[in-house]
Order: sequence, then C-alpha cells, then structure tokens
Amino acid sequence: MAGLAAAGFAAIGSPTAPVAACQYIPPSLRTIAMRRLVFGPSPELMAMYDATPGASDEERFDNWVRQQLNPAAIDDTPCTNRIAATQLKIRYTRNNQTVNEVRPLRWLNASREELWQQRVVPI
Repeated sequence: MAGLAAAGFAAIGSPTAPVAACQYIPPSLRTIAMRRLVFGPSPELMAMYDATPGASDEERFDNWVRQQLNPAAIDDTPCTNRIAATQLKIRYTRNNQTVNEVRPLRWLNASREELWQQRVVPI
C-alpha cells in the first residue's frame, strides 16, 4: 500500500492529483429564448432573432420579446396564402359509387345555401 501511495494512487486506485475544475459557460440569451420561449430553435427562428435590431444581446432580446408580444405587427401573409391554397379532399359513397372531391378549405365554413349551389352530382 505504501508503494501505491508513493506512486500517486490512493488505496482505491484513483490518482491523488486534483482534477482540473470544469468551467461553466452560460448559454447566450438567444439560446435561452429559443429553448424556453418558443418550440425550440430552428434555422428560421435563429435568423429572425439575429435580424432583430439591438446593440447588445440584452437589447436584442428585449426587442425580440416585444415583437413576439405584438402579433399585430407580424406579417401573416405567408400563413394566409398557405391556408388559402390548402385543399380539402372529400371521399364518400353515393349510389354505390365512390366520389372523390377536392374543395378549398374555406368550404368548411360555407352556409347550407352555398353548399347546395356548389354541389357536385356524379354522373
């Protein structure tokens, strides 16, 4: 045992030399914001965050949060266009025939009269 202690090992076989302490580097505000305030980081969100004006990380973070809390200022045109282009696929059986129709998504909110006027009667 004396030989092991003299060689730098304790009785259980671990070195007696101190292990260098690990230095903790806190994440940036951008990383915290993406992990906790949205559904996780994505390349688009990171680019949007980086494009937010601000001279420092704290100022950019404050501006980004203010932008997120003001949804009226966010351009919804891409979302609106995508919803408008979405098609509703309908499949049903009529007179023992399978009918496949494609309708715009707004068709779900149509009135009974509008649906009656737009009906498709298979031949």
